[in-house]
Amino acid sequence: MALKDKYFTISEAAEEVGVTRQTISRWISRGKFPAEKIGREALIYKDDLRRYQSIIEAETLRKKIINRLISQVRKQFNYSIEDKIEEAKPIKKHLILAVNRKDGSYERLRVSVAKVDITEDSNNGGFITFNVDKIDKAGRKLKD
Repeated sequence: MALKDKYFTISEAAEEVGVTRQTISRWISRGKFPAEKIGREALIYKDDLRRYQSIIEAETLRKKIINRLISQVRKQFNYSIEDKIEEAKPIKKHLILAVNRKDGSYERLRVSVAKVDITEDSNNGGFITFNVDKIDKAGRKLKD
């Protein structure tokens, strides 16, 4: 079996994933996936790259879902755009969002998501729908 069947060059890997050569080189240097040096060329095992690509796609999808949830929470509780809402920590079926209000107060919201549906649409990069069971204010700490 030829090396070409098992390995990508950095250029081929970049083209496969849709990033620059510099990004692939940075991922290698940060240990995201291994590369073998053969002569002057760094070669990346195709299976390692594809596995990492799946992780990137899953994390991108997760971020899209979190951003959609934050947008829904912002509308439901009338938070202003100046109120900072971010993920605090995921807990099993719940997501905890931390809300830092522009007036200095702080709130935590517990979001229960029942189901997430993803429909592929090549025109807009995918369509995400989800059902939120409920959103509870998990507690409120007033500003000091």
